[in-house]
Amino acid sequence: MGLPLGFYNEIQREVNQYYVKKYGQKNGILIAYTLPAINRGLQAAGRVIRDASERGVILFCDRRFREVGRGGVASFLPRWVQEELMVTDAKKSRNIIRARVAEWERLRS
Repeated sequence: MGLPLGFYNEIQREVNQYYVKKYGQKNGILIAYTLPAINRGLQAAGRVIRDASERGVILFCDRRFREVGRGGVASFLPRWVQEELMVTDAKKSRNIIRARVAEWERLRS
């Protein structure tokens, strides 16, 4: 999934302006727009695994999830995501997923 930024409309513009006025440009946009998007992404990721017995792979398909600093959100992700995050291309991702699934299948038998 990409970073699920909300629609930019009049309401969002006013929310952004409020937080920018209160906390400054950088922190205001972070609080009003970026952090809610991160939360939406993490909520979606949480739907993959609902129980300790379940296994799954979560794909964050947006460079901002790995970047720190301007535009990046990696430093705002929970520790479990930061520790498990792998940056790879599509072909390697496919192989990693296949290997994980095979490992889980072996553990179940």
